[in-house]
Amino acid sequence: MENNKPVEMRQVKSQGGKFRWVAVSALLLAIGAIMRLVSPSFAGVSINWIITMYCITILVIHPSVPKAVAIGLVAGAINTITSKSPMPHLNMVSEPIGALTCVLLMGLPFAMKVGGVSLRPAVITFITTFASGFTFITSFKMLMNIPLQIYLYGMLPVVVFTAVANTIIAQVLYYPARKLLGQEEES
Repeated sequence: MENNKPVEMRQVKSQGGKFRWVAVSALLLAIGAIMRLVSPSFAGVSINWIITMYCITILVIHPSVPKAVAIGLVAGAINTITSKSPMPHLNMVSEPIGALTCVLLMGLPFAMKVGGVSLRPAVITFITTFASGFTFITSFKMLMNIPLQIYLYGMLPVVVFTAVANTIIAQVLYYPARKLLGQEEES
């Protein structure tokens, strides 16, 4: 006998779980890796989508410091694989430092709003990207004995350009990411 009763479906808001942060991190870092591989360079400079995505991840899920560092280590491993740098393994140092910077900045009590829109994602992403990039190029300079002029006028501007690009992208994607992940609007 067939049961022709209609099936009732109800949407229940997800409460998340103990390892939700892992799933969110994996999803956003995977998107970042794909974007990093397919995005073109601008004047020889590539946007670092991995940093943008781990900033959004940390801003959305509010992890503890050890979890943020773990996100940074995974981001560093992904950046090592996708990097065009002659020393890609330096990402294993710079990305955990970036993630640590991001999570520590989240704890600071500052509010920057323009027309009701918080600029915290932009400010935090800029500082995080700069911290990560500065760590990377400074380590590279020291290990390779790069002349100061090249460091100051060739490498540092790339970090600033990347930080500005990541800032814009993170600010634009932060609110849709929050909504997609079922978070309420910020007050």
